[in-house]
Amino acid sequence: MTKKKKSARGRPELKPKERRSVLMQFRVTEAEAKQIRKQADNEEIAVSDWMRLQIFR
Repeated sequence: MTKKKKSARGRPELKPKERRSVLMQFRVTEAEAKQIRKQADNEEIAVSDWMRLQIFR
């Protein structure tokens, strides 16, 4: 009888060039933060993804 290989759990690993390992932070006012969150919610995406789209357009 042959043994079955167990499938790996979780997400597959990303290639080193695809990994997001650098954290960048900046300060905004409460009003700016509210506006950023609202825009991201309107597009139904995460704030970080929304910010990335705005920067790299």
